[in-house]
Amino acid sequence: MAPLDPVESAAQNAVIVTALMFVSLCLLAFYWRMRRARVREMIKSRELLQTAYAELN
Repeated sequence: MAPLDPVESAAQNAVIVTALMFVSLCLLAFYWRMRRARVREMIKSRELLQTAYAELN
C-alpha cells in the first residue's frame, strides 16, 4: 500500500483545491449578480428622481 500513498495524497489535494475554487467561483457569481442588481436599482432610482424633479419645474 505504500506506493499509492503519494497518489492518494495528491488526489486529496486536487479535490480540496477544486472544491475551494468552486466555492470561490460561486461566491464571485453571487457577488457579481448582487452588484448588477444594485447598479440597476441605482440607475432606476436616478431616473425616477430626475423625472420627479422635472415635474416640479
